[in-house]
Amino acid sequence: MSVRWILLPGMDGIGRFRSLRESLGDATDCRALSYPPDVPLGYDALTERVRESLRDETDYILVAESFSGPIAIRLAAERPPGLRALVLAASFCASPVRGVPRAILRRMGASLFRIRPPLFLVKHFLLGSGAWQRLVDDLYASVEQVSAETFALRLQEILRVDVCTSLAKVAVPMLYLQAMRDRLVGGQDAQAVRTMYPHLELERIEAPHMVLQSHPGPAIAAIRDFLGRHKIS
Repeated sequence: MSVRWILLPGMDGIGRFRSLRESLGDATDCRALSYPPDVPLGYDALTERVRESLRDETDYILVAESFSGPIAIRLAAERPPGLRALVLAASFCASPVRGVPRAILRRMGASLFRIRPPLFLVKHFLLGSGAWQRLVDDLYASVEQVSAETFALRLQEILRVDVCTSLAKVAVPMLYLQAMRDRLVGGQDAQAVRTMYPHLELERIEAPHMVLQSHPGPAIAAIRDFLGRHKIS
């Protein structure tokens, strides 16, 4: 049986991954998880939900996008018997928000998420200036499903998260996909992961923050090369 790719979503929690799944094709067994769009749940509760979803899985890898990195790290640190590898895509083990923006966002509530995010901000921070219209439409479709209160809680969870020490307990190979045009998560976040997990493999991709959606081809190639090096198939 081939290894199954378990995809964990970004902050919207919807787990659409359309371009990535289309690029993977039928040859790769893939399952995308999602989080409740209208129930504000923090990292602890979401980790428990993912843990329960994986209870019957065997021979799988976790591919965690951005927000879901801390969830994947915590689960990998528990050393579940079926887990073969961990992939972090533009993600973090501790909050990537620092300095003045961190102080400002700590004071923000649900009102920040009650308006549709402007297209120029979506492209600037998430998808890149040359994003396909389909990607933009998918993102808006996902965002519009999620309540403002849910987004607000997830933001506060990002601001206070720190699971870096859990990395020392991870026993499977780990790959980090670093989006080189990322305006949200930077090189220092990848370095924080490597500090606690020295054997981290790093792949740099010329892509914006949502690297799995905007550049699925290079992302898939990097993951498959990584799995091949570790004889995971």
